[in-house]
Amino acid sequence: MKNFKVMADGIPTPVSDASWQSEELKQKLDSNKEVFIGVAWKRSVTDVDDGYWEKGMTTVPLAAYMLNDKTTYQKVKEHFGYTED
Repeated sequence: MKNFKVMADGIPTPVSDASWQSEELKQKLDSNKEVFIGVAWKRSVTDVDDGYWEKGMTTVPLAAYMLNDKTTYQKVKEHFGYTED
């Protein structure tokens, strides 16, 4: 957390200095214990109805997860038209 930066008004800002939706939750974090992971989103949707899901796909309730399920990975890539160029 100490070294993690986010873009705030186009300026790289330490996450601890940026405004949060819940300042109360931010204050409860221990900056010596929290780990933040940056994500380079290839594609995202703003409406949940535009997302993709089908029975049998892998999901876990974690903030960060290395997807090892090749079937789920391939189906999501195909749905969103993502190619690894």
